[in-house]
Amino acid sequence: KWPDALPKPEEEHIASIVCGNSHLHWAFHSGLGDELAPALFWRTPPLEEADVQGSMVDALSRHLPQFAHDFMFGPSEEPSTKAAEKAASQRAVPVLRVYLISTTNGDQLDRLQRLWSCVPSKLWKLSGEDFFSKAQGRYDTMGVDRLACLRGALDLHGAPALVFDGGTATTYTASDASGNIMGGGIGPGLAAKFNAMVDTTSDLPQLSPYAIEAACTRVVASKSPLSTFADNTEDAMLVGVLGEFAYKSRTIIHQWLSKTKTASKTKAADKKKKDMKPNKVNNERIILVTGGDGEIYSKLLEPDHSKIVEMEPKGSPTGPRVSDAWSYKVMHTKHLIHYGIKAALLAQVGLHSQREVSTQQEKDNNLFMGLRVVKMFDGEPYSGTVTSIVRADDIEEELFDIHYDDDDSDQNTPSELYELLMLYYQKGEPGGDKGNADQHKKKREASKAAAEELKKRGYDVPAVAAPKKATEKTMNSSTSTAAAVVSVATADSVSPKIQTKTKSLPDKTAAPTVPPIKTVDVPKRPAAAANLPTSATKAKKSKTKKVYVFQKKANPRDYLKDRVAKVFDDRQTYFGTIMEYSSHEDGSLWSIVYDDGDTEDYDENDIKESITLYEQRKKNDPEYKFHSQAATRLPQMTPPQVPKKNNAGSKSKKSTKTAD
Repeated sequence: KWPDALPKPEEEHIASIVCGNSHLHWAFHSGLGDELAPALFWRTPPLEEADVQGSMVDALSRHLPQFAHDFMFGPSEEPSTKAAEKAASQRAVPVLRVYLISTTNGDQLDRLQRLWSCVPSKLWKLSGEDFFSKAQGRYDTMGVDRLACLRGALDLHGAPALVFDGGTATTYTASDASGNIMGGGIGPGLAAKFNAMVDTTSDLPQLSPYAIEAACTRVVASKSPLSTFADNTEDAMLVGVLGEFAYKSRTIIHQWLSKTKTASKTKAADKKKKDMKPNKVNNERIILVTGGDGEIYSKLLEPDHSKIVEMEPKGSPTGPRVSDAWSYKVMHTKHLIHYGIKAALLAQVGLHSQREVSTQQEKDNNLFMGLRVVKMFDGEPYSGTVTSIVRADDIEEELFDIHYDDDDSDQNTPSELYELLMLYYQKGEPGGDKGNADQHKKKREASKAAAEELKKRGYDVPAVAAPKKATEKTMNSSTSTAAAVVSVATADSVSPKIQTKTKSLPDKTAAPTVPPIKTVDVPKRPAAAANLPTSATKAKKSKTKKVYVFQKKANPRDYLKDRVAKVFDDRQTYFGTIMEYSSHEDGSLWSIVYDDGDTEDYDENDIKESITLYEQRKKNDPEYKFHSQAATRLPQMTPPQVPKKNNAGSKSKKSTKTAD
């Protein structure tokens, strides 16, 4: 369904619906400009068949709060298909996208489709793979609701994450510090446990959810927890069920904190698991609680169990209490699953955006690589070939590397490249188009086509002087005048920009010794470069360079969540995030998770080099673009697909990459 299911940048709102066992949970989200943030929540009973037998418009209207109703049918309008179509026609994107998660049978999905059929809308059902891949720890039967909640936790507070969901079933789901799924557990919910005691015995009382909540409120207010050795039936049932959850959850939290407390080097057994890059690091170890029983559970998960049940005494033979050994926070988040939907959609939007960028860059490479150009230096033409495109942090537009036939090199902006391509089209090779005439014609036409493409893209291209008659300069004195005299633009006929571009020329009396140059770290050109005086010599001129000075951090953990960049054998720059820190006998190591899922350990020198390179090239980082252009872009989230790297001769330290 991707990219068809992606939200559009012009959409004001999208909707999400979660089909639970006991309720439908609805949310209205803002548009991409506000990162699809959920803004309005409500819930309704599940749809009955009778709800979709009559007027669909009336049925839908009954299930919408006022804001959503006005958006769909127009302010102060009676619900009707005509009103919905009129309201849709006034929106930039008429069709409302509705994203569904279902943990029940297909009846609810079928009824929702029929319910929304009366208004301009399109429904999309999300699956587990939209939240996590199998490589990130998802197994086939893992509930999509659990995956969505875990994704929401990572989005809100970062990795590692731990989520307790108190619904019809009670579940807990955890991720490690890299955002991969550790796993979790499933058990009966509170109501199921209390009902089981009533259904399977003859004398125990029925405790409703309201009675349970009231009992917890009473106990908290009295500041006297339920005794482990209760002296009445109701308290005995309460302490049995609530104490079981509190004490078991303490063990779960203890193990999660232990497994995620310190960073560790990537184990060989975990190599098959591709790390995902979380946006944040959960340094405070915030534990999220959601679901219908979430409020009670959140109280029981506090280090002192909110004094609802007794704490285990200090010095217990079963080990230290969680509150004595660890630090964590508990947060009740009612609508966590909708934040997971938002995060999954943004991830798909970002992935599609990066694919578009990658596709355009590939097209550019195919269009410009290998093209022939001619550049004038002190009235003499020099031919060369476009060898690469440089995209860096301190330049506003890409630069084109050109390797000249005399083994010199330089870089040119798109506007400058336009001139060089057109000069080649007009003049051909400075020494004459020798050899296959058709082949030379194709080369000149290709240069012209690329120049026209640059012009179409809106670059400020200069007017290139028409070629003069072949009377000014003889290119090759050993050829006949008729064949060898080629028209060459003089200094007066070439724009000042061409005249003043700097290029080192070899000593004509000696063999060329300058090797081909493929510059990557590119200084920004001064704005006044076009107005510099013409050089009497051909020496390179210095350029103003924006210098980033690496500052070592006092605490090595302060590097966590910093972005890094590295160039590998394929000459491509790969971006990643510093996720974990560990100290070993051989020094400090930081665990890096690249955006394509690969991992690598860095030492201090690697950290310095990769952060410095990132500062130079961060404008090429899709995540940097995502955050800096939120209102106009198609944004970030799961690992992008990137060209496959050559891992031969892999660098040390558990690296899966080969450094350039």
